[in-house]
Amino acid sequence: MKPSAAAQPLPGKIAARLREAKWLALIAVATYLALVLATYDRADPGWSHSPVVDRVHNAGGRAGAWLADLALYVFGVSAWWWVVLLVYAVMASQYESLRDPFIIMFSIPTASIRRSSARKRAASASSPGKRSLATAAAPRSSVPR
Repeated sequence: MKPSAAAQPLPGKIAARLREAKWLALIAVATYLALVLATYDRADPGWSHSPVVDRVHNAGGRAGAWLADLALYVFGVSAWWWVVLLVYAVMASQYESLRDPFIIMFSIPTASIRRSSARKRAASASSPGKRSLATAAAPRSSVPR
């Protein structure tokens, strides 16, 4: 007896293309969400209010203004975490692991913060014209020596 067509798995190339299509769709959704959140304008019509305007300022149009208003109303500034979550989902499906993208996403900002703070410390230590805080706060004697 032959197995049914529904039980047979997809060929490898088709399955790989479908995975890539899923990544591209998630990247497109994350980009659109970041765009509508970044161009949110309170004067645009949205979920919480509906003013009559001639021109919508949101780059996503009326639908983008509505989506941004709803996301910011429900989640507040934390709506930006949805963008991070979508990028993480793309990375997790690409790496086929939940741990590796997490490490990558949080090690890059940490490394850049460490690098910038190390540069600031090196710049402040190498400038001879600056006095330390204790030296600057010490009173100077008005008597000439």
